[in-house]
Amino acid sequence: MTLVTGSERRGRLKAVQQGNWEWTTVIQGINGTGWAIPPFIIFKGHNYLSA
Repeated sequence: MTLVTGSERRGRLKAVQQGNWEWTTVIQGINGTGWAIPPFIIFKGHNYLSA
């Protein structure tokens, strides 16, 4: 599933579904000054290691 939106968009998101899909979890952190940590993306049944 792909969610299509923009940063200026308000209201409901438009979902575009192609074939099989599954849930993915994204953990993101942003503080009040705008500093952000890289996103932590969790896929079901996959192991990825970054260097």
